Amino acid sequence: MSDAVQALQDIQRRFARWVLGQDDGAGLAGLVEGPGLWVHRNTVRLTLSDALGDLYPVTRQVVGDDFFAQAARLFLRDQPPVAATLLLWGGRFPAFLEELPPAQGLPYLPDLARLEWRRHQALHGPEAPVLTAGDLAALPVDQADGLALTLHPTAGLVVSDWPVLDLWQAHQGPDDFDRLRFSPRRQDIVIVRPQAQVLLQALPPGGARFLACLDQGIGPAIARAVEEEPGFNAGALLAQALSAGWFRRDAAVQKEQV
Repeated sequence: MSDAVQALQDIQRRFARWVLGQDDGAGLAGLVEGPGLWVHRNTVRLTLSDALGDLYPVTRQVVGDDFFAQAARLFLRDQPPVAATLLLWGGRFPAFLEELPPAQGLPYLPDLARLEWRRHQALHGPEAPVLTAGDLAALPVDQADGLALTLHPTAGLVVSDWPVLDLWQAHQGPDDFDRLRFSPRRQDIVIVRPQAQVLLQALPPGGARFLACLDQGIGPAIARAVEEEPGFNAGALLAQALSAGWFRRDAAVQKEQV
């Protein structure tokens, strides 16, 4: 690599750090001048802040535009995009909020953001054929407990100490806040897009553990869920999941019984 090319790459790296707020630009004296580059910097920051707000619209509504803009600016400085597509950027924002001092008074905020990121992932996730109740009915009864089921590739689980799905739903309509009762209460949630629409569904206690363990077999998954919630009704949740298309058909396998 020639010295000229290496010098250009160094300038480009320093310029990118200045644009993203990672550097004060002192090392670019004489190179970054004129209002055009400052406009470019502000446009980049505003565009990325708006993109983050589009990923987390309810989170932004909860904290307000000013708070969110400041959080987005700090996040951009610490976690800038590393890929050409912004679809892949922003997944670390919930963890970032956990460490952000101004957000410490909102303990539910990271889980609300996790819910929104999971929804984003489901919206853009891959297609797959869904498992139906008819597929299971075709199996011999004595094979049911050993059947391992895999969640649809768009599916994600969120477990929160707060009813963050209720909070998210309250922001979907102008009158929904009248029904919101928001206080500390565990909520298990599944987010999945088996067809065109992303579904967000609250689960009964033990539901997230049950769904997460189904790749070990239905029998072991029931046992794990009952450990967490003795009154867990596996049959009801399994019927709901099958009717809604939460599992992928081509990934159902028979586990060996030990």
